[in-house]
Amino acid sequence: MGDEPQPRRASMDSDRGTLGTIGTNVMRSASSRDGLRGRFAPGSPGVAAASAFTSAAAATLRAEVSAHRLNHQAMRDVLSEVSSLPPETSADAEAPARRILRDAVAVMAVGEQMVIDARRGASKSSGGSTPSRQDSGHLSPSLESELGAAARGLLRQYDPSGSGNPESFRGQARLAAAAYDAMVVRRAADKFRAALSLRRARSLGTPRAATPPPGPGMRNEKEKETPALEAVRADIAAAIASWDDFDAIAVDAKLRVSWRGETRDSGDTSASGVLAETALAAMDHLELWVSVPQIDRDTVSAFLRHLEREYAAPDYHSATHAADVVQAVAFVLADAGGGLASRVEPRDAFLLLVAAAAHDVGHPGCNNAFLITTEDPAAVRWNDVSVNENGHLHLCLRLLRKVGVLSGFSDEERRACKATLGRLVLSTDMAHHAKLLEEFVDAATNAMETASERSAAIDEDGADETSDDDEMDVRSWSDPVLALCYVLHCADISNPARPWRLAREWGARVSEEFYKQGDRERALGVPVAALNDRDAAGANAAATTAANQLAFARYVVEPTLEGLMTIAPGAVEVMLQRLRENTAKYARVVAGETVE
Repeated sequence: MGDEPQPRRASMDSDRGTLGTIGTNVMRSASSRDGLRGRFAPGSPGVAAASAFTSAAAATLRAEVSAHRLNHQAMRDVLSEVSSLPPETSADAEAPARRILRDAVAVMAVGEQMVIDARRGASKSSGGSTPSRQDSGHLSPSLESELGAAARGLLRQYDPSGSGNPESFRGQARLAAAAYDAMVVRRAADKFRAALSLRRARSLGTPRAATPPPGPGMRNEKEKETPALEAVRADIAAAIASWDDFDAIAVDAKLRVSWRGETRDSGDTSASGVLAETALAAMDHLELWVSVPQIDRDTVSAFLRHLEREYAAPDYHSATHAADVVQAVAFVLADAGGGLASRVEPRDAFLLLVAAAAHDVGHPGCNNAFLITTEDPAAVRWNDVSVNENGHLHLCLRLLRKVGVLSGFSDEERRACKATLGRLVLSTDMAHHAKLLEEFVDAATNAMETASERSAAIDEDGADETSDDDEMDVRSWSDPVLALCYVLHCADISNPARPWRLAREWGARVSEEFYKQGDRERALGVPVAALNDRDAAGANAAATTAANQLAFARYVVEPTLEGLMTIAPGAVEVMLQRLRENTAKYARVVAGETVE
């Protein structure tokens, strides 16, 4: 440890600005989408003719959408809580119902005031100026003071800090607006893809066959390779590009009995190889050893096995979760899924898979808020900024240097690789969710407008003056790494969109990890976050988990995947189908039904 350099706190800086804060309002002016309104999806909500859709009206509509989402959730909570109350047989029994209704009305009043504030801003800009980004999505000072602690509690499950304070409330309004924008972009992308379907067919070409597993000469494992191990590897290779067939939990279990033919203790927390084997299979399938000649399979294999041993064994943030995220990324990249690999640099595809493998390495099973509140040494080390994520990045870079994975690159290329990995891993901090969604939607919108303008260059004979690869080619973006960050973020939160059996298991695992953190919070005498309170869940733990997963799927996962539709439609269509099937089943569980 003596010769190890002191870690420096990584940042989210890029040439577009700093992603390290979410304070900037998502409610941007409509000018960046003026071309989109006149060109895509006529008749869609929020995409009217430019002559009838002013910037002021756009700000008002975004506020109305935010208010609608908040009102809808408030009423949902009212119905849920009132229905669970005991029969009102006395005057005292009416008090809880009155309190719940007051809280919901307070939240709804805030949403309504957003619309009023936006309309005032619109009237101020009637002279032709563009309304400020601050004109919509903010609380008025009076309502900010009137929103009581109980009313803010209704919003706590969507608040990463768990505090439910007005500033966080504004963040949730911005998130709702960004989700609306993502849906608008998806509609535009649907029409855009339909108009250019022939170009896509020529651009993507014939899908290449899956690469066969490398022969024994390419392996560098010291352990004896048993037939059982080879069978598991074959299963991974067959499922690596399939959303429905890959099961990281099952792969982990199979690998634990395959090494040397030994049966391991079910409580064994040592590395099974699930992460290393999945990542290698993904790189094999994408033929990265050919397209990125600076990397060596044996060296990468050694790095991945070192990396997996650095993972702890919390219920959720484990090497198995990392393997699940790696395969989700591979699905988006592969021809059989999203086909994105043909529209990113091969080196970036490799770094994206490395970041997916390393994005939670060393995770202690506690979130950043807990580490900061308890003044954990890690929080002190990283100055309370993306504490877990900075730790994951530090471990990743240290192992890359130790094993020499990047030694085949020039000094300049190596620095670029490390910078990309830094942005990728730090982007998995959920505190950056709203900002990342906003920036990606903007970039995707601009890219679609540019591609549409190029498509207009088709001459009278039908000859295309642009390359067949131009359509949504991430390599042509001003900031390609932004798209990679978004793909990784989507993969990281995608398990609610897995087939029902897997989605439910991942939901149970993350809930148990939260509850264990809550147990520690209670033992330390610090406030127990609502999401982590095992005692509050009580006998209704299954319904509570279902309700939390349902909210997360509807208000976080679905709008985020809607945005990804713009660059990986084939993959996202499958994911959204499974997600909607699962939300319907979670709703039934919340209602008290038994769902297998």
